[in-house]
Amino acid sequence: MEPAQDRPTGRGVGRADGSDGELVAGLRRAGHLGVARCEARIQLLTEYLTDAGGDLDDDGGVRAAADLLTRLESQAMNHRARIGLDPLSRARLGP
Repeated sequence: MEPAQDRPTGRGVGRADGSDGELVAGLRRAGHLGVARCEARIQLLTEYLTDAGGDLDDDGGVRAAADLLTRLESQAMNHRARIGLDPLSRARLGP
């Protein structure tokens, strides 16, 4: 039996035997790591803001950490969508 060859498929580079090629596997791994990094940073910032007394400082201004938390939550949502972890993107990616 000959080794499976990388070939283009409707969902990117795949292998003739139906498995993911190395490029696709690497991109998927990178996407999962991106989500994990964002989620870890979100958790740390959430704990920091809880310990600091909330999103607002003593003068009523929004803490920089709260702004960063909002950006990270948006970034995490985008990462999840790219790798099919939300219902709409999962439907678009297919089975």
